[in-house]
Amino acid sequence: MASPGGTSSGSSLLHNLGSHEDLQALMEQKKRKRMISNRESARRSRMRKQKQVSDLITELSQLKKENSQLIMLLSITTQRCAAMKAENSILMAQAMELSYALESFNETAHSMRGSNLRSNMSIPFGVMGRPVLNRWFNLFLGFPLSFHCLEKKEGRGAASLPWFGLGFDPVLFFVAAMGRRPARCYRQIKNKPYPKSRYCRGVPDPKIRIYDVGMKKKGVDEFPFCVHLVSWEKENVSSEALEAARIACNKYMTKFAGKDAFHLRVRVHPFHVLRINKMLSCAGADRLQTGMRGAFGKPQGTCARVSIGQVLLSVRCKDNNSHNAQEALRRAKFKFPGRQKIIVSGKWGFTKFNRSDYVKWKSENRIMPDGVNAKLLGCHGPLSKRQPGRAFLQATLAEAS
Repeated sequence: MASPGGTSSGSSLLHNLGSHEDLQALMEQKKRKRMISNRESARRSRMRKQKQVSDLITELSQLKKENSQLIMLLSITTQRCAAMKAENSILMAQAMELSYALESFNETAHSMRGSNLRSNMSIPFGVMGRPVLNRWFNLFLGFPLSFHCLEKKEGRGAASLPWFGLGFDPVLFFVAAMGRRPARCYRQIKNKPYPKSRYCRGVPDPKIRIYDVGMKKKGVDEFPFCVHLVSWEKENVSSEALEAARIACNKYMTKFAGKDAFHLRVRVHPFHVLRINKMLSCAGADRLQTGMRGAFGKPQGTCARVSIGQVLLSVRCKDNNSHNAQEALRRAKFKFPGRQKIIVSGKWGFTKFNRSDYVKWKSENRIMPDGVNAKLLGCHGPLSKRQPGRAFLQATLAEAS
């Protein structure tokens, strides 16, 4: 028989084992909950960090954009600063020359004190012996400078300059304006063509913008007569000369033939770019800018490079206005440099066909109009469209095909 003491010890051992298993299960459950909570907190932290990273990336892109804008503004400001420095140097030179001019005026006023001068006194360049006056007169590069003196009298409201200190107050004024460089400097064709491109920027627009004047939509049969203005020299023709010739020819034809009785076409285009090396040309400017030989200038204008026998202007009209067209081109000749000739064309209008051939082929229906020009129909085409004993297609059949 088992003793009662042994039975009680066994039951207590089983109770202890059960409580230990419950404790272990409870610990496992707590560990599982802690692991789930850790995973959730890690997920939330990761999402929060990803959001922060995306915000930082957005801010970085905005900062890069603002940085590029600031760099662009800085470059523009630097360019403007350089341009302002250049303009400032020019203004300083001009201020210096104006100070020289003021000194020269003062000396002239003192030298004129006590003399009885009348109006419109001209001072020649050769008699000016004073260096200050010579510096002032060199500013105008040979332009005549006249001093106009007005005496104050009763009943006349002459302007007064009290700082002259003379018995009468003279009014000194001058006119000196510099234009663009003359076209004779660019007349000869040298070097290679220099057209406008992505490497040659800042080219001013040519003065001529219209190349067809008059009834440019009239058909080829309307104006049979044609006359050309042909260049007889190899030279450069500026866009200003082309525009002036176009205006002169159009004005004469409109006045004497009528605006509906002709078609004028400018046959050359000013694609060649002219350059100029600008420097300070006033007196004393050699201390600021002296230039150099063979300097590459900036674009100033455009011109057309024409050769001998090249057509400059063409006019087509009716036969009864042929003399008006020739006179209009004769007047346009004076707008060009060099020599030109007026040549009456033997072609029909602006076409390449002789007048006799054009009339003949027109009667045979071999001429197909093409705007101000015409096409000659040949012997090409389907055999089904041919007529027996006829080698060429007619214009009506060709248009239908």
